[in-house]
This record gives sequence, structure tokens and C-alpha cells, in this order.
Amino acid sequence: MTANRYTSDQLAAGAVSLFGAFDLDRRPDGVSPRRLPAWTRPQLPRTMDVMVRMPSGVRLAFETDSTAIRLDAQTTRMVTPPQAPRPVAFDLRLDGIALRSHSSLDGNSIYLNRTNPDDFRLERGPAHQVVFDGLGAGPKRCELWLPHNAFVELRGLELDDGATLAPLAVPTERRWIHYGSSISHCLEAETPTGTWPAVAAAAAGLHLTSLGFGGQCHLDQFVARTIRDSDADLISLKVGINVINMDSMRERVFAPALHGFLDTIREGKPETPIVLVSPIYCPSAEHHPGRPSPIPLAASSPGRATRPSRMAV
Repeated sequence: MTANRYTSDQLAAGAVSLFGAFDLDRRPDGVSPRRLPAWTRPQLPRTMDVMVRMPSGVRLAFETDSTAIRLDAQTTRMVTPPQAPRPVAFDLRLDGIALRSHSSLDGNSIYLNRTNPDDFRLERGPAHQVVFDGLGAGPKRCELWLPHNAFVELRGLELDDGATLAPLAVPTERRWIHYGSSISHCLEAETPTGTWPAVAAAAAGLHLTSLGFGGQCHLDQFVARTIRDSDADLISLKVGINVINMDSMRERVFAPALHGFLDTIREGKPETPIVLVSPIYCPSAEHHPGRPSPIPLAASSPGRATRPSRMAV
């Protein structure tokens, strides 16, 4: 069957809506979503750039009458031996209800060194095609959720020959922006719609923008300004655990930094409801002041890997 193909440049130019992303990395073979605006790039610590490039909560949103959707993508996951590489999953939600999932072990893998966060080994793997078929005739609203735990390079989208494609309009649902740590990034979730912010958004009928950055929730002002300047009907902030784990602030600095973060948001959102919460219980930090020693690897990695953020993967 002849395919109706859209290139990565066409996707980036608006052939589909890209919800949850503010910017794109443009590469020779495709484009990769980023979860913070382009102006933040010079301010980003290398460790945070890793998390910004992992599209937790990001999805392609469009309407089509195609009976099949095929997305060409290259993914790059991080692996901490002796753990085995985990499948990378894509989810397709149809008309806001029906859900299908596609997972693969193809793609690149970055193997981290448990004893040296700066050491890694890149093992390149093939790009793959994410296929959802048997979707039935007629127009349908599609949200194709990208992996929450891997870098993703979008290389093209294929539909049935003659099928229509249109980006989804500005969402009519209430818009929710959530900021947090790995607890909100949810690297351990099995699917991108299985992260708790995605589950909560679906249950409450909210349009999600997820700013959960594993290991990197440190009240950065560029995040506060991003939230201030974005459309939002509800804002939630879960802060504290990364500050403890990295020992990045003391009480003297933390309280003013938190107030400054809130004040920056309030400059552009004077009436928007804001929910501020502390993290869930963390045994290693409850009765020991300062940085836990050692930091649990699951909470610090891969956010502590520095060099992979500079790789062209």
C-alpha cells in the first residue's frame, strides 16, 4: 500500500501539535522534543539537560482518518548495570479513551558506570518503526505519547495513502502544569501514560504539561519563568527531595529560593491556583540532616550522568 509520509521537518513545522514540549533539537535525521524553551539552553546544567531531553508527558496530537499510524523514531535509553535494558514504550490514545501501547528493545543504549557518574559506554542500535494498525475507518483524535524514559528522535510519520492529517487545536480541557523531581518524572513507569501525572490528568480531564525532572528539581528560576509565561489553569509544585539528596541548599538559602520561585510565577499568574507539596516519605532522609550517604542510585541516576547530555544521540 502506498503511504502518505510526513517528514520530521513537516512534523516540526506544525503538521501535528506537540503538547508538553517547548523546543526541539534539530538533527540530520530528525527532531527531538525538549521540555523547556530554547532561551533556557545557556542556563541549563548538563545534568538537567539530560532530563529536559526525555519527553515525559510529551505527545503528538492530531486528527486523522487513517487506519494505521507508523512513526519512525530513534530512541536512546540509559542502562545502569547489572540491570538489563528496559523496553521503550509509545502509547496511542484514541478519542481520549481507547489506549494502545507499543514497546521495543531497539534503539541506542547508554550504559552508566555505578561507581563513576562521569563514565559511560554508548551502544548504538537500530531505529525502529512504531506501528499502530487496525484503527478503523473515519476521523479520530489521536495523542501519540512519547517515551518518558529515553531520548527520542522523530524521523517521520506515515499514514494510509490519501489519509487526512490535521493538528489538534488548542485544548479545551483545563491546563495543568506540574513541576517536580524523579517522583514526577517517573522513569520507572512501564509506559508514558502510566506516569502518575498522566494518570491523574486523564482521571481529572486535564491537559498536562509535565515538568518533572529526575534529580533536577532545585527551584531553578528558568523553570519558574517558563511556568509564569505558559498557559495554565492549575499549577502544582512538588519540591524538596532533590535539594536534600544533592545537598544543594541549606535552610538559609532554601526558604528565600522557594519564595522567589513562587513570586516569579505570581508575576504572570496572580490568580491561578498553586498547590505546593512536599515529597513522599524518604527513609534515608527522614532522620539524617544533609545529604544521604550514599545517595540511592535509583534516585540519582541517570540524572547524575554528565557526558551523555553532550552526545549527538
